[in-house]
This record gives sequence, structure tokens and C-alpha cells, in this order.
Amino acid sequence: MSAIALNNIDPEDIDDLLIRVTHSFNITLEPNECKGISTFGELSDLIIKKTQGININDCTTQQAFYKIRSAIVNTLSLDNTMITPKTLLENIFPRKGRIRQIRTMEKTLGFKLRVLRPAHLTSAVLLIILFASIILLFTSWLLGLTMLLITTAGFYIATKTGKELNLKTVGEIVAVMAQEEYKKSRRYPQTVNKKEIEKLLIDWFSRELDISKSKLTKDATF
Repeated sequence: MSAIALNNIDPEDIDDLLIRVTHSFNITLEPNECKGISTFGELSDLIIKKTQGININDCTTQQAFYKIRSAIVNTLSLDNTMITPKTLLENIFPRKGRIRQIRTMEKTLGFKLRVLRPAHLTSAVLLIILFASIILLFTSWLLGLTMLLITTAGFYIATKTGKELNLKTVGEIVAVMAQEEYKKSRRYPQTVNKKEIEKLLIDWFSRELDISKSKLTKDATF
């Protein structure tokens, strides 16, 4: 069962995720270091080993929540008690002014989070046009190229102006932040809690690669 868990995953998806992992933990994985990696446990152990800092047994997720809460409070001038992990983002970030408010929050944090997205209908229409553009390249390359350029611009604009919430609650932002900006989520970036990293990696790989957590054992093979 372990072998099946990761063998069916596109290697490019794993590579893309590892780029984000190395950014989050501020590490570099050299090709020669990864060459002998064959299981999820070996990969986790390598990431934990490479993550530098004073090892402290505290909770990064909790620290991420305090940082998020402070950024939201400063952005919206709210009371601390109004923000809990279960607070719905749509209740504190109304559509009017949502982009500006979330960008202000991200500026306070010092990094971007994947909170907003275009409407699904907009993305679907752009994808249809993209596929049509690719087909046209084989019959009328000039028209196909023009449509391809227009579609590329459309995706860029849609991404910048999308107001749909990609996450539902403050707690979901906290979970993403603790994974994707691990070092910056901690109260002191020069510290690390190595005991919690494996769990964070399991949650992250499970969500992004659509794998059951029960299959992400140490023996799960790539």
C-alpha cells in the first residue's frame, strides 16, 4: 500500500512542492543529496536535518496564529477577541475592499499568502480559450499566437483582481502559513522545532498531492 501511495504522483508535482518546501524552511536540497532518497521518511529526515536553528519544543502553528491575528487586527482595527481560528474570512474581509485589505495584511506579515483567487467561471473560460489557442497554432498560427497572448494577459489580470477567497477560516490561513512560511511564522526565525516538521510535511503533501495521510508513512516510496 505504501508503494502505491506515491508511485502514482506526477514527479513534477513533487518537484514543484519541494521548491516551496525549501523556501519555507530556508534550505537547499542538492541533487546529490536527493539521489538516494526513495521513501517519504528519508525525504522528511533530510529536510529536518537540513533545517538550521536552535531547537525549541514549541508550536509554530500557535505562533503563526498570533502573527496572523496581529496583522488582521492592525489592518482592520479589530479587537483581538474577535479573531479565532474558526473566524470566517468572509466575515472580516467583505468583497468591497477585500483585495486592498488582504494586500495590507500580507505587507504587515512580510510575505504573500494564497488567500484570493479568480472566480471558477473566469478560470474555466480562460482555460477553454487557452486550449483553443493551442489548437489554432496548428491551423492559423498568427491567430493562435494572438489568442495565446490575450489568454496569458487574461490569467495575469484575473490573478491580480480575483476576489474569491481560496481559504475559508483564519485557521486555514494559519495552517498554510506554518507550512509555506515556516521560518517566518516563528516568533524567532533563528529557532526551529524539529519534532513538528514531519507532521507539517505530512499535512502539506497530503493537501497538495491529494494523498491520504494514512498512506504517507515513513516507508511510502516514490
